[in-house]
Amino acid sequence: QKIRREKAKEVSIEMGSLDIETLPQGGYFLVVEARDGKNVLYAYSKTGFYRYSKVDAQNIATIPPDAFINTITEQEINEKLYSIIPIASEAQKTHLKHSVINSTFEEKKYFLYIFFRGINPENPNGEYDYYMNEVAYVNDKFSTKIKKGYETEMGRVYLQYGKPDVIIDEKFKATSGIRT
Repeated sequence: QKIRREKAKEVSIEMGSLDIETLPQGGYFLVVEARDGKNVLYAYSKTGFYRYSKVDAQNIATIPPDAFINTITEQEINEKLYSIIPIASEAQKTHLKHSVINSTFEEKKYFLYIFFRGINPENPNGEYDYYMNEVAYVNDKFSTKIKKGYETEMGRVYLQYGKPDVIIDEKFKATSGIRT
């Protein structure tokens, strides 16, 4: 947290930096507020970001030998990363699309492991297996000739919110709005 008081001016420009070197990996919000002397809020801005720390030997050592990530090949890793986009936070999605996809294989493995450990710290392997079964189901039911099931809107909704309570299958029926 960084707080600074200033005398009121017509225009006040703030250029600066905030050291996040010691901030642990994860999702955060940068919040900027403008308040008066009586603590009345006049302006507010909130931006999400994902803090990513580079993988080093110490980080790799934190992954247990029986972790699911040790069974994923270099050919599979990008597909696994793209498949988690429906359940990732906005900051994680941005980080995935811009940084992780261009990272090394070890960095990708580490990100995927930390992602599922963040969802279920007690059993990341079980969480990964459960989610990948859901992805397989979605790919089977909703894939098209040009998109995998998790890339379609129906697949994304299924993965984000779970199995629907009611399914109405009305393919190729008239769209008059009249039901029989």
